[in-house]
Formats: sequence, structure tokens, C-alpha cells
Amino acid sequence: MSKRTKYRVLPVAGTALLAVLLLIFFSASRHHSSGKERVLLEQMLRSLSLIHYDPFTLDDQFSEALFDEYLRVLDFNKKFFLASDIEELSIYRHDLDDQLTKRELTFFEAVEKIIPNRIEEASAYYKTILANPFDFTVDEEIELDSRNIEWAGTTEELYDEWRKALKYQVMLRVHQALEIQEGAIERGDTAFEVRTFAEIEETAREGVERTHSDYFDRLMKMNRDDRFGMYLNAIGGVNDPHTNYYPPKVRDDFDIAMSGRLEGIGAVLTQRGGYIHVEEIMPGSPSWKQGELKAGDIILKVAQGDEEAVDVTGMRLDEAVRLIRGPKGTEVVLTVRKKVTDEIVLVPIIRDVVEMEQTYARSAIFTTNDGKRVGYLFLPKFYVDFQNPLTGRNCSRDVKEELKKLKADGIDALVFDLRNNGGGSLQDVVRITGFFISRGPVVQVRDKLEGHEVMRSSFPQKVWDGPMVVMVNSASASASEIMAAALQDHQRAVVVGSQATFGKGTVQRMIDLDMLAPPSDAKYKPLGSLKLTTQKFYRINGGATQLKGVTSDVILPDRFDYIDYGEKAIDNAMEWTRIAAVSYQPWDGPFPDLEHLKQQSINRLETNEAFTAVSDFARRLKGQREETRETLHLEKYREKQAVRKAQNERLNAAMERETSLDLSFTSLDATALGNDTLKNRIMTEWMESLGKDIYLEETKFIVQDMLSPQSAPTRRQGRRR
Repeated sequence: MSKRTKYRVLPVAGTALLAVLLLIFFSASRHHSSGKERVLLEQMLRSLSLIHYDPFTLDDQFSEALFDEYLRVLDFNKKFFLASDIEELSIYRHDLDDQLTKRELTFFEAVEKIIPNRIEEASAYYKTILANPFDFTVDEEIELDSRNIEWAGTTEELYDEWRKALKYQVMLRVHQALEIQEGAIERGDTAFEVRTFAEIEETAREGVERTHSDYFDRLMKMNRDDRFGMYLNAIGGVNDPHTNYYPPKVRDDFDIAMSGRLEGIGAVLTQRGGYIHVEEIMPGSPSWKQGELKAGDIILKVAQGDEEAVDVTGMRLDEAVRLIRGPKGTEVVLTVRKKVTDEIVLVPIIRDVVEMEQTYARSAIFTTNDGKRVGYLFLPKFYVDFQNPLTGRNCSRDVKEELKKLKADGIDALVFDLRNNGGGSLQDVVRITGFFISRGPVVQVRDKLEGHEVMRSSFPQKVWDGPMVVMVNSASASASEIMAAALQDHQRAVVVGSQATFGKGTVQRMIDLDMLAPPSDAKYKPLGSLKLTTQKFYRINGGATQLKGVTSDVILPDRFDYIDYGEKAIDNAMEWTRIAAVSYQPWDGPFPDLEHLKQQSINRLETNEAFTAVSDFARRLKGQREETRETLHLEKYREKQAVRKAQNERLNAAMERETSLDLSFTSLDATALGNDTLKNRIMTEWMESLGKDIYLEETKFIVQDMLSPQSAPTRRQGRRR
């Protein structure tokens, strides 16, 4: 899911007003500023105050949060600062609000006197520690959650923390090498060169030493400007996780940093707490087709084909991007910590251009057991071509055409799939919702500058007015949540899927600081850009989609059922709030008995082995998340990994089985494909994947229940507003 999607653009008058207001404020407070850092601090704080939807109040609570956040950003694994350093700096813990009010940088200066020395001291540890083999028969553990680690009291304690961390990294490499070697022996691969344990361990240590040599080389090259940018980001991050400062860089890298679009693999990345996080996988991209890289994963290392992997922990986002990008046809191998299992895995991806055909809306038809024809419409994202609004691809036009094709094939019901849809164009989600409700309110938008707006569909008549299901999951976000919520509030569709969707109900805007700087600050340009949260979405019933997302009417098991996932799992996420509902009239057509649908689904799930495997996995995942300490005893570690691997394979096998779905193209699709080899391959692969989709299979049964006499049409409990 992209955190950078912009859903609406202010009218020119609003943008001009914003610029004038900021220039007035900035010009009026110039007497505090001296130097580029103070100018940037001024612009950051004024922008937060004037534009941010819900800026943090500058008080002691903010001061504490900023104190902790900046130290966390600088030393997220607590491997540099000593407890004495934190004690020395703690005099500023409740003073940062006053410093920022005065535009002072006393705390930043104090940290600057400490951190470069601590980095230099730590740089001497790893070579000494990695000079000799590790003893993996010693029964000791390492704490992997930095929140549970105390700052080291002495340099001896800090050295031992480094020893454990390096031993853990070597152990992971040894385990991976042994897995590969054992697999080759089991296959009878005579070409594979079998090595002794000592040789494997030595190679692992050498690899970890090289990655740390690169790591410390980068750290030593970091300068005051880099850390000041991190300080500004800490200020923004305390407000909310989507507010960021982007320093000026080479234009190409700057654009990538703002958009997160990686030419070559098709992923959206962000940097939090020193780690490179995968935010979104672009549909149709090499990452999407490869299938192993998922939103929420953390990229630890990057290798070019068979070359040595480079550790990107602590690396700036633009530098990591340079490693991941590359020419079409070349291979990049990512070392990834999986969001779901916390496993460390290698993900090889062949760089390529995105096949845009896979990102567009498409449809198919399946038949229920009693012969009813059900249209299935899949929308990967709410796409729009802003450069060519009249002739370019647009999701609302495409969805309308797909609906016409399905209607022409005589469907009895519709399934609209919004799973893994990370959002996109707000205008288009309003239009598409109108295809099912005609005229009526869709979403409420609140803006710091423009106030409150109710966005309404003005579509003259429904494109589809029959029974309807909307499929969602925990990765359905932003615009997807708006559509699902609107159709649910209008009592127009049954929402089927996870307990809750992602829960991102805010909008961000990019602000070019050079455009807002007064003439007196021209000498400090380029200043960079700010990404600020400026709007918040609310359902027509008054509740926000932020944090809580949309709760499904019929809930299906999800791998994330027992852990915090989505927006609520991100530090400093904006809170859920409620405003007044708007007046709206629920759909006047028949609506099924929800309690009947729920109970029928529960009865089926109790005997469904695939969903049982999903639920079992979700419970194990909760236990794994709570288990933050890891053994450094190699055999015990390998035994634990073997158990997890077997459990994961059980889930994968359950998810790969063929279902009872009988899918076909619409007649118009089958004709249109003709001899187009690429489209045929894309559609064939898509249909094959749907044939193994256990969630779509259960949705088929839910639709069958909706259309059966036992699910007599009723009205939902509620009233017209």
C-alpha cells in the first residue's frame, strides 16, 4: 500500500492561498533564523502548524516523544549510545518543545557531540569479534526487539551486545548455507561442492565482515546535514508516520524518494527506524509476478545476481534504491525479513518493465452449484492517467465496460474484488460507487485549509442493480476502504473478508519548500520537500476509516487475525475519530439475511482444511511475534526453523489446492483476446490463480446462499437518515 498516494488536488485558489499564508508566516518570523538548518526547522514547524491535519501540540508529551524518536532513529538497535550518554542527554527530555518554540537546536547539537565518536568506537568491534570462529554449541540467546533492550551500561556490555548480534548474523548465513548443501546432497547433485562446517562458518564470517565494512563506511560518511534531515523526520514522525522531510538530491533520486517507485522490480519502499520497508507491490510488476516479496516485508540486504550481498540496514533510501534498480533482464537478490513469519529468506527477482495490462480491471464468470452465473470483477488499484485524462486508461471507465460485458453475459450476481487494493484516485472511487447506488453521498473529507466536504456520486443510473458482494482483506486500503464502507453503509453490498481492512484514512500532500521560501532565504536553496498529512476520510455514517478500517459483514480467517497489522501497527498513527453522519437513504432493493449468511459460512469453514490451516498459522504467528528472544545455539535454532518450515509448507499446500470454482472469460473477453499472445498469457495465468483461490471459492458459496430461498431478502437493522 502506498503512503504517498495523493487523492485530490487543491483548486488553484486554495494552493495560492496556502503559498501566501506560508510566506507571510515565514517572513514574519525571520528574526529567529540563522543558517540553513534554522530555515528548514522554521519551514517544517510552520508547515506542520498551518497545513498538517492534526499537528501535535508542542508540550512536554511531544518533547518526550521527539527525544525517544530521534535517538531511536539514530540508534534503533541500541548498539552505539551508552546509558551514560542517554542520562547526559536526558536533561533535554522535557525541554524540546521549548527549544522548538524558540527555534533552537541545543539538543541536536548535544547529540552531534556524542554520536560520531560512538560510531567510530563501535567500528573497531566487529573486526575483532569476527576474527575467530563462533562456538554455536553455547546455550545463549539474543533479544531481537530493541524495545526490550536496555542501553549498555559499559563498553564491555556494549561489546558483548555486538558479539551476540554478529554471531546471530553469522548463524543465519550458516543455516542458509547448510540448507542449500543438504538440499543438494538429497537431490544427488554431484556438481555441488560439499564443504565442511568449518569452511561454511568461515565463509559466513567473511560475508558478515564485508557487509559491516560497507555499513560502517556509510555511517562514517554520514555528515551533520544527513543527521539534521533525520532530526526533521523525527519531528514529522512524532506527528504521524506519513509526514516526512525529503532532502534535496539528484533529481532522479529525489523523484524516487517521493514516489517510492523502483524502476526494475516494481515496489514502493519507505524507511522507518533504520530499515527499508516494503509498502506496496505494484500489480503486474516483476515483484508481483515473482510472488515472494510482500507489503510489510523488510529488505535487509541487496545482491546483484551471484555477487556478495550489501547490507542496507541503516542505509539511506536513495542509496538502497540505486542498488535495487537495474537494467531489464538482470537479477537482484533481496535478503528479506518476512512480515508474516519473521523468517529471513532470499528473494531473487528478474528486473523488468511493468506489464500495465496486469494492473487494469478485468472480469470473469463462475457458476454456482445450482447453476447461477456470477460475475467476478477484479480491480488491483484505482488507477488514472493524470497526463492523459481523456484518452488514458482510467479505472472508472474500465470498470463500467467490464460491468457491461458481465451484464451482457446474463449474470445473476456480482463479486467485486478489492483485496490487496492499496487505493488511488478518490474521484474515481466516487464514480465507481455511483455505478451501484446512482446518486448519493460516498465519503466525507476533512481538510485543514478547506474544511469539510461531502463527496457525492452524481451518476444518473445504476450500472448494476442486482445482488452484490465486495471482497476485502487486511491489505485493502484508502480508496478501497472508502468504496467498501460506502456500499456497506448504503446497505448495497455484503462485505466479505478479513476482520478489518488496513485502516489508512489519511491523505498526504507533497510541498516544495523552495516554492514557499521568502526571497531572503534564496541563498539556502535547494531546501527539499515535505510530505504532510492534510486530509482525513470519514464514512457517511460519521466514523473514520483511519485505524479501524472496514469490518467485514461475513468474516473469513486471515493470517493476521491475532496480531496488530495495518495502520494500527505503525508507531504514532493518527487516532480514530468520529464526526456527524450525513443524511443518506439506504438502497431500496432486497438485501439478504446477514445472520443466515454468517452461520452458513461458519458451518463450512469448520470443515475446510485450507481455512483451518490459515487459522492455525495465524495463532502460531501471534506466538512467534511474542517470542522476541532467539537462541544462538545452532542446532536448537535449526530445529525450530525446521518446525516452522513444515508448518508453512502445510499452509502453502492448502492454499495451492484446486478449488471447486468453474471459471470462464466473458464471451466478449474470449473474442477480444484473439491472437494477442501477451494478453492470453496474462489472462490464462490469472484464471489459473483464481482456480486455487480459497477465499473466492467461499465467496461463491456465500453468493449461492444469498440467491437461495433460505436467505429470504430482508432489510438490515437501521433506519433511513
